Amino acid sequence: MDFYDPIMTWVREMESPVEMVTFNFHLDYFNSSSNKYILRLIQEIGNHSNVSVNWYYDEIDEAMRDAGEDYRENVAVPFNMCPVED
Repeated sequence: MDFYDPIMTWVREMESPVEMVTFNFHLDYFNSSSNKYILRLIQEIGNHSNVSVNWYYDEIDEAMRDAGEDYRENVAVPFNMCPVED
């Protein structure tokens, strides 16, 4: 919570940008508690116009790819899956 709360507050208070803003997620690992906060954060991002999400994952990391695909299916924000070669 201590990590995510300031980010959530910033996104909530952010004015919808005039130009496109992209939020880049490039994580090596996250635990089940973080999973909940990441979903909430991406949902909050989706409350703004002119935003998108890039989800970077190592091509061989099926769990991180699957997590990104789950988020993409459950949020209303342009969501790009971005594989990274090892």
